[in-house]
Amino acid sequence: MPLSMKAKRLWLRVIAWLFPERCIFCDEPIPSLTLCCEDCRRELLLIKPPLCPYCGMSKTDCNCRRRRHRYDRVAAPFYSDGAAHEGLLRLKRIDDPQAIAYFADQMAATVRREYGEESLHVAAAVPMMTADRYERGYNQSELLAKAVAERLGIPYVAVLTKCYATQPQKALSAWERAGNVLGAYDVEQASLIVDKTVLLVDDVLTTGATTDECAKMLKLYGAARVLCVTAAIRRPKPKKQ
Repeated sequence: MPLSMKAKRLWLRVIAWLFPERCIFCDEPIPSLTLCCEDCRRELLLIKPPLCPYCGMSKTDCNCRRRRHRYDRVAAPFYSDGAAHEGLLRLKRIDDPQAIAYFADQMAATVRREYGEESLHVAAAVPMMTADRYERGYNQSELLAKAVAERLGIPYVAVLTKCYATQPQKALSAWERAGNVLGAYDVEQASLIVDKTVLLVDDVLTTGATTDECAKMLKLYGAARVLCVTAAIRRPKPKKQ
């Protein structure tokens, strides 16, 4: 016999009490279907347009001095402080479909706003070593790339590979980061990107060394343009007065 509406509501309340949803940023219990708590929502630092096409930051924050990269443009919805930082760290520990969906929604919206005049053909992700991916069970950048591609209606192509293990970038200076990833990436099935505009997806942009190296390889194998989108960008240091 089908449950009455009242019984269904009661059952849903029991389930929510037994298995509460958790904030995708801080992991605290939250009301159903809200994704994040109010404290974390207030902590999110949006990157507000107009954006610098070279570093992806708000032009009011930019201090990149129009430094060119191998990729053509970069954009992101958030600065990687506060709640966004905690959410992306959590995403590296837990394959959380809700967090992927939330970040992908924001990234896709940023792409539509910033790259609306571009004809995007395919999406690709910054890869991990096969052993690292096997140990973690997933590559968060790949999950984001697939979700963003689905929202934009373009195919995801697994064309980038990582050839050798590198030191963790977070422990290195900007110059060391560039040298650390030099030659670390390669392209397979180049025919999928020849003369195409590629949307390159990663979780966080810090100095841009990793995305630079990946963009370089994509272009060496025939990509016409490489536009980058990440979930977050490291917030700049205050400008010197």
